[in-house]
Amino acid sequence: MNMEAHLQPVVLEAKGLRKVFRSGTREIEVLRGTDLELREGETLSIQGESGSGKSTLLNLLAGIEQPEEGEVFWKGTSLAGIPERQRPGRRAAYLGFVFQAFYLIPELDTLENVAFAARVAGHSPRRARTRAKELLGELGMAERLHSRPDQLSGGERQRTAIARALVNEPSVVLADEPTGNLDEATAERVIEQLFAVSGARRTAFLLVTHNSSFAGRAERRLHLTSGRLH
Repeated sequence: MNMEAHLQPVVLEAKGLRKVFRSGTREIEVLRGTDLELREGETLSIQGESGSGKSTLLNLLAGIEQPEEGEVFWKGTSLAGIPERQRPGRRAAYLGFVFQAFYLIPELDTLENVAFAARVAGHSPRRARTRAKELLGELGMAERLHSRPDQLSGGERQRTAIARALVNEPSVVLADEPTGNLDEATAERVIEQLFAVSGARRTAFLLVTHNSSFAGRAERRLHLTSGRLH
């Protein structure tokens, strides 16, 4: 990390995360006291074998799953201290999430899918649609605003998902194998856009990927092995 990045405030932090999955009497410990720190505007990649706990870690950072031990902080605020009923709205405003599967709402068109995320975060319908339209235009989707997901290519769906993740100008974007369902050329374009759009907004970006080339574009690169980041 360069000196300028090191001076930026921490926007996402994990301390001592431990996560166990149970199957009958068997326990599988996927995270063993995992620590992580991500600063404003920083890009970080995480690699690891399948089943190493990368997706679990992202879910814990987003508050989608809960750890057995440890704590997650969003800009210094402990996630455990945020009432359960407030978490979805706080998450929508603070974090953007890009998945391998696109998870677009099939009944909504491109513009509506992105605007819906802004509405969850509390924006007015007008503001939500304006922000969604602007961001989709930046991502080359201006001609596809009223297409439903089944009318889009894989790359177009993922660009829609990226716009949805960024529409609330989040402090952090988490991306879990965002190119896993794309061909090589499309994956390259999607990664370029993720880094470019996040960088333009000084959004902290955490990328989980199997692709070493994509991982190498981040300012910092970690591996998850034996339940810990190295």
